[in-house]
Amino acid sequence: MTEFTLLQAEISSLKRAHRAAKKKRDADRIKAIILLGTGWAIIEVAEVLLLDDETIRNYMKRYKSGKLNALLNDNYKGYSGKLLKPEIEQLDSHLNETTYLRTQGIVSYVARHLK
Repeated sequence: MTEFTLLQAEISSLKRAHRAAKKKRDADRIKAIILLGTGWAIIEVAEVLLLDDETIRNYMKRYKSGKLNALLNDNYKGYSGKLLKPEIEQLDSHLNETTYLRTQGIVSYVARHLK
């Protein structure tokens, strides 16, 4: 395991970011880096934050590569789905007129009418 330490200025900056964090996930990531940078072992940090050690390693790798921005950036793009815009509009209109008690009914409608 390579040595990972933080300068006092980095710790202070991370603590400010932690106080300003609006999402628990971001706060946990920052806490993980502070703990690692002050001598805690990966397994200890994982145990305290109730995360697996691979997640903590990933946080450290991201922080090393791009500091706080890389640590907090998920690059999550989301899934655009399989329906085209007109199909989504048709489904939306249909759902405003029809009540389904089970999801399977909606799935059947999509299979029959939209694809």
